[in-house]
Order: sequence, then structure tokens, then C-alpha cells
Amino acid sequence: MNIKIFFFRAKKHLLLSSFSVFFTIVFCSLGVWQINKGMAKSVLENNFNTMATVKEFSLDLPVWSYVYASGSFDFSRQILFDNQLNNSRLGYKVFTPFIDESGTFLIVDRGWIEKDYQFSDLVPSENIKNTRISGRLYNPESNITFGTDLITKSWPKVSQKRSHELFNEQYNEEVFKNFIHLDANHPNVLSFSYLNPFVISSKRHFGYALTWFTMAIVLISMFIYFVSTQDEE
Repeated sequence: MNIKIFFFRAKKHLLLSSFSVFFTIVFCSLGVWQINKGMAKSVLENNFNTMATVKEFSLDLPVWSYVYASGSFDFSRQILFDNQLNNSRLGYKVFTPFIDESGTFLIVDRGWIEKDYQFSDLVPSENIKNTRISGRLYNPESNITFGTDLITKSWPKVSQKRSHELFNEQYNEEVFKNFIHLDANHPNVLSFSYLNPFVISSKRHFGYALTWFTMAIVLISMFIYFVSTQDEE
């Protein structure tokens, strides 16, 4: 079809033309946005994979570093993060203070424990003074929750929220900003679950981008087909 005729017919359907052009631009913009997010996430994933060498804990190590530290657990002041599922069972994530040899107050994610746990499951019978731990440093991003009674008053405290700020308020000591996800082979680990550093992977971002671009192509193709098949008046 002659290009002049096409644009003449498109002008006759100005509302449809505006709608199609606007949402084609929107879909393409969303596709580009997802590509940019996928590329940024790919860099983070590569950084995570390259941090597999264990290093002695220090305050300046970045998130996702694989670290080890020597010190002692404080099993008398644990926090149980409520409403956590494991194989469709409801329970808690257990966060236990760990004071390393330099005096740094760390929070260690020891894993999952069932709702009707026994006290002996939460606190070892032997008095562990010196131990070595290893695991990944991670940023405990806050979950979305509502209400004012977010944490109980007696130990072990049950919390509806996981955040550095809330946990820091529960102790006299200054809590280090990143938590340690305890390795599966440590004797004080509970029901272990692998750390998922990224809820959405780079591949999923690229997949979302493909979806947006496909929607843009379908929309503009339908518009071109509609306009091309209209008879001149």
C-alpha cells in the first residue's frame, strides 16, 4: 500500500493511532527498563559467584562475602522471625547473636525451626564458649508488615519483622549491619535452607523484556493490519 494512503487512513482513526503509538512507546520503554535491570542483576550475580573464597570476617567486607569468624553464641537472647514456611510447614527463622573475638556483635541466621519446637532444639545442652562459624554476609532487607506489636518482650523474642533496625533495638550492643547465613555443615545450624540472594534473576528480567517487546510488536502489527484493510471512503 502507498505510504501516503496509509497515513491518510491513520489520520481518519486518530484516537486508535494515538492509543497504538502511546502504548507501543510504553511497552518498548518497559522492555528497555527490564534489559537494564537484567544487565545490572547479571553483574551482581557474577559478584556473588566470585565471592566463593572464604575470608576472615572484617567490618569492611561487602555483602555476599563468604566469611568465617571465631567467638561464641549467645543463646539466651535469640529472635524468632515468625510465619516462615519450610516444606509447607509453619515455623520460625532463628537469629542468634554471635560475639566474635574482636567484640563485634553479629546476628547469625541459624535456619528454620518448627512452630512447636522443643527448648532443647533452640538452645544446645552443652555450654559452647568458643566456636568457629562460616557463612555468607547478607543484607537483612525489611519485610512489609503492619501494626505496632511487632516483637514480644521476653527471650526468645518472636518478631513479625526482620530488619537490622528492629533487631538492633533489642540489644544493648551495636548490631553489625549485615547478618551471617550459617553454613549447612555447622553443628548449631537448624533446618538449613539455601540463601536466595536474588528474588528475580537476570534471566527473568530478560524474559520480561522479551514479553514487553512482543506486546509492542503485536500491538503495532494489529494497528497496521487494521489501517491497511480499511476501505477508502
